[in-house]
Amino acid sequence: MSYEQVANSLPGETIEIHPIVEHASGTVEPDLLAGKTSIPPDWHQGPRTLRPGVLESVASWSWDILLTLIPACFVGENVPSELYMFDYFFVAYLFLALAIAALRLDNKPTSNNPTGEKVFNLTLLSPTIFPIVFAAITSRFFKNLARWRLEKQQGIKLATLEQIFGSQNFAGAVERFVVVRTQFFVGIIIILTWGLSPIGGQSAARLLTKGRISVRAPGLISYVHPGYQSSWFYDSDERKLRSTAAVDALYTTGLLASPEQKVSPLDVWNLPKIPRWPKNVESHEDRMIDPDSFAKGTETYSSLLGVQIMGLDFVNKEVLYDFTVETSYYDIDCEKPKIGLFINQSYDYFPDPSFGQDPDFDRSNFNLSAMFGYQEENYGTFSSSFAIYISQWNFTDTESPIPPNDLPPSYIQYAALNSKHEFDLFNCIIRPVIVETGILCNSSSSGAMTCRATSQRRVTNINHTLNGLWFDALKSPTKDIISTSLRLAGAKLDIFTLSPTDNYMAGEQYPFSPRLGQDWTQVDIKSFSGRLTTVFNTYWEASLDPFYHTFVDYRSQPPEQYPAHGNLESDNQPPIFNRTEAVVTTLNHVYIVNHGWVTVLMAITLCLEILAVGGLILRGFIQGPDILGFASSLTRENAYMNLPRGGSALDGPKRARSLGNVRVCLADVNPRDEVGYIAFMAVPSPTRSRSTETDSKWLKINSKRQYF
Repeated sequence: MSYEQVANSLPGETIEIHPIVEHASGTVEPDLLAGKTSIPPDWHQGPRTLRPGVLESVASWSWDILLTLIPACFVGENVPSELYMFDYFFVAYLFLALAIAALRLDNKPTSNNPTGEKVFNLTLLSPTIFPIVFAAITSRFFKNLARWRLEKQQGIKLATLEQIFGSQNFAGAVERFVVVRTQFFVGIIIILTWGLSPIGGQSAARLLTKGRISVRAPGLISYVHPGYQSSWFYDSDERKLRSTAAVDALYTTGLLASPEQKVSPLDVWNLPKIPRWPKNVESHEDRMIDPDSFAKGTETYSSLLGVQIMGLDFVNKEVLYDFTVETSYYDIDCEKPKIGLFINQSYDYFPDPSFGQDPDFDRSNFNLSAMFGYQEENYGTFSSSFAIYISQWNFTDTESPIPPNDLPPSYIQYAALNSKHEFDLFNCIIRPVIVETGILCNSSSSGAMTCRATSQRRVTNINHTLNGLWFDALKSPTKDIISTSLRLAGAKLDIFTLSPTDNYMAGEQYPFSPRLGQDWTQVDIKSFSGRLTTVFNTYWEASLDPFYHTFVDYRSQPPEQYPAHGNLESDNQPPIFNRTEAVVTTLNHVYIVNHGWVTVLMAITLCLEILAVGGLILRGFIQGPDILGFASSLTRENAYMNLPRGGSALDGPKRARSLGNVRVCLADVNPRDEVGYIAFMAVPSPTRSRSTETDSKWLKINSKRQYF
């Protein structure tokens, strides 16, 4: 293949590209191949130095320096001084500084922290920002490395140049590694370098999360211990008369509650209930409370009223209060009933002499009609369908302290109307029980408070005298008042209708629904004992603070005096509050730093910074024009472009601007031979000579044709 030299042209003249002339070798003359077109001979604007203009140089170096500093770039931001050891710090815009800012936010509160929110939002943007910056820095480094090596006197292997310069992104690096297949070690390093990009982006996104940390501190809780309270039924008839309506209201409210509320760990007023100590658990064992066992019916609460708790207002945040309260209640254990008793037989069984009775009991003074509400003049009409009698223990020493477990047994009898309008009699043992119950209260930032029992243990080493307040419910006259008042609590519809208390004792979910009698032999005696325990303690505890049990304010301290509602000063006295230590766990919403991802991000960012600095340094050593990767560079020293001489100092963008109107194509420049030759050439001019015109279809590349 031979070529003819292109004649030199003076500036301002045009070059005529002549028709194709075929040489003996069959190769078409390049200066005639393109047809006829016009290219100014001074298209390159004459000789020039390789030094760029001032404006271009400033813009180019400014961009390179900015790209180098981006991995550790800071943007100033004012930060509240209480968040850090110093008043101001720079919020990291990217990468290294972002990691440093995240470390400074570790365990810092999320509320009232605008700087923390900005840094957190930057971490959310990192998977988008990091790959863009990484690609800009890494591609610049590989490009400058290729240009620098290309200008070295010893040059660079073409395969290495292809591998390095072609790796402008991860996909390109993999493609060059697979396609070139000659520079394995170089290709692996480049692929691993690009592989840092997604890892860096994900590590930046995982730097910072929002979580909660707990801070523990001691505190004191106030609560009402039933054993230290005096019943309103005990002091005087006047107090009893004034309080009965309130006591009945508290009691019936518990019965009226939904089935879900009855098995809930909280009473109607959100006070925590105290579970009943199970019979199958030894006194010396501690036990955990299973909340689901109450819904299943395997456990019951000692009362439908919860224990009053106050003084939880330590901080107005989300707080957990873990503490123990000591309380007492009366536990009842019954036998299977004696069935089919008539009213005229009740003198023989009520109270049952064989089961237990008061040592000073005088049967001649025992008013059975009053006990059952039986009206002599209107036979068959009852004001209550059940009766309760409590017998006092036979114990003479009332001054010496005694453990509750050593008390002689007391007895309680419960007689109820059955389905045949006869009476069934339950004989039961009643004893005081003291328990320590672990309470866990959860206070949210909105102010809502929920509490529940979590654990329990039986207390057996506390001694009390019998003449104290602890055993009031088992002593006259309080026990007699309770026996009378309890059976009158709740409305009774007619002589055949069970009372709400009877319905509850029978296991009815809705005690106030009318029912005509009950087959008590079908009622599980264990469940009956648990429900009788709940009924008795609910009414008893209602009599301890009938007017202010509904005064629920966890965050307040116990009042010194209640608002006046009676003539006596004692009427306005609040109940006696006990104090107990609590572990107060404050849950703070904070920023949590993942130190592992911080390490990964900082390591990758350091690698990226090395590439950035390396690319900047290489940029300073590069002297020649930037010709790699530009389509216009294919016109350099290309005889088939038939360009006027010159323009070797032009880089790719300048050459593209100078030759922007020249149409080019990839064509077969040897169309008449059996073997073609593919070249990057200028498109022939439409004004070419028709006499020597070559058919354009031979200039098109054919995949079935052979080429040199």
